This record gives sequence, structure tokens and C-alpha cells, in this order.
Amino acid sequence: MDDLIRTANGAVALLCTIGLSWVVLSRRVNEGLVVKLGLVAMAIGLGVTALITFGDIEIQRGLRNAGFFTRCGLLVVIVGVLCRARARRHPRRRASDFVPLGDGRAAP
Repeated sequence: MDDLIRTANGAVALLCTIGLSWVVLSRRVNEGLVVKLGLVAMAIGLGVTALITFGDIEIQRGLRNAGFFTRCGLLVVIVGVLCRARARRHPRRRASDFVPLGDGRAAP
């Protein structure tokens, strides 16, 4: 049972790493610099978790550090989303600030 949980943990961490990497590299997702940095930190932390979990030796210190890195990335994402949500209500913001650059479309 312990091996099943360990394998499932590694598989989910690997799938989350792939998903977060797609979000970071995709041009269709316009998340901003701060959120992107948090997503990169989360992807690295989850990738290291998957590597350690699928490795032969389980390093508890490495798992703790990878978990800490993942949670720091999550905190950065939360702060970035809150700052972005607060900035949208500012009266001097333009509607064109939220359109991806270079697509040739006018702001709604």
C-alpha cells in the first residue's frame, strides 16, 4: 500500500508539472510576470518531488525542500492574482492593458 501511495504521489506531481509547464509556456494564457514566476516555482518544486519519488532513494529533506518551494510558488501566485485583481479596479487602467500584445485586435 505504501508503494502505491508513493507511485501515485509521483505520478500526480509529474502530471501537475506538465500542466504547469504548459500554462507557463502557452501564449494563450496571459497571466502576468508575478504569477508566471510563481507557476515556474511550483513546476520546479513538483518536478523535483516527482524525481525524488520515482528515484531509488527517498530523501526526506529533499521532499521537504521541494514542498516548501512549491508552497512558496503558490504564495507568489496568490499575491500576484490579488495584486492584479486590485489593479483592474483602478480608474486609470485601460482596457487595452488586458489584451495580449501583437495580436492586431482592438480592445473591447
